[in-house]
Amino acid sequence: MEIISSLSANPPTWQELMMIKPENVTFGQYKITSCQEDILTLVSEKLHDFIARNEVPPVDQMHYPYIELQCKDLNGKNNKENVMKGLWDMRQKTFKFHWIHPTTDEIIEVSGDFFPTVMNIKNTDRIALTVNPWALPFLLYYGVGQDGDRYSIKTALSLKGNYTKRLYKIICSQKEKTDFVYPIDRFREDLEIPKTYTNSHIKEKILKPIQENIRISSSEVWFHFELMCLNPVEGKKPKADTIVFHIHTALQEANEVGTFQKYCFVHRWIQNTGCNFSTVKAQTIVSDIHKLGKLDEVYNKCKEANMKARSGELSMQMAVEGFIDFLHEKIGVNIK
Repeated sequence: MEIISSLSANPPTWQELMMIKPENVTFGQYKITSCQEDILTLVSEKLHDFIARNEVPPVDQMHYPYIELQCKDLNGKNNKENVMKGLWDMRQKTFKFHWIHPTTDEIIEVSGDFFPTVMNIKNTDRIALTVNPWALPFLLYYGVGQDGDRYSIKTALSLKGNYTKRLYKIICSQKEKTDFVYPIDRFREDLEIPKTYTNSHIKEKILKPIQENIRISSSEVWFHFELMCLNPVEGKKPKADTIVFHIHTALQEANEVGTFQKYCFVHRWIQNTGCNFSTVKAQTIVSDIHKLGKLDEVYNKCKEANMKARSGELSMQMAVEGFIDFLHEKIGVNIK
């Protein structure tokens, strides 16, 4: 009863709820689909937009946060029927995290469902949701690193496959590290991998396809990996118990001197503008910038925009829009 009474005496405000930084975020024991992953990604992005504007979400008459989604925003592949089914099935799934009360220092574990109410706005592609207020910390910090780095929503929505989407967010949350050590048992638990999968299955059927899917995407983060035995058991043949992810980012590459690295960094930024360019089209634009002798100038602008987005000075959308305007006004390249 102490936790209940302390929360009753010191309930967090809306602003405090949105600022709670969970110690961990998990889905409990439930596997989510690719469509559900996209729903969580889009809701999370909308919540971050409110924070960037120093606002709180609108609430309904019951004081629950109210979010409206357009199904077309879910990368165009999740039609309304699939989205409604995904939301309905999520009623059986729970989030979980724990946090430390700022005035009582009590450790409080929170679990619950995400969306108490789903409203289908008929004859439109719009759906309205009410969000469990205690799900806000989970939704805000899912896939976020300790320094506040987030994933690209464009990449998160465009990647195919539930495992790929989940691991992409995990890798993004660790991208400040050169190497990320992931115990295989925890990896199995976090991604709900079938118990029948051996380490070889994990390598060939999960890790390699994910690695390739992220490599050919427009992601600014990618990786290669090793399966290693870091905790050998005496008297037994060594068996891999750990995945070591070697993480690479476009920013790390761009910080190295060389035209090729600058070219690649600008190329990824062009692809992340939301203009849906093919790889070939993006390469043509960067080649034109290079021929104009403007690659260094554009590269420096990319770095500046990237740093402002990562620091929170600008939202990623604002950084991208500023970059597009810069290309048009300063370089003479119109990509809209």
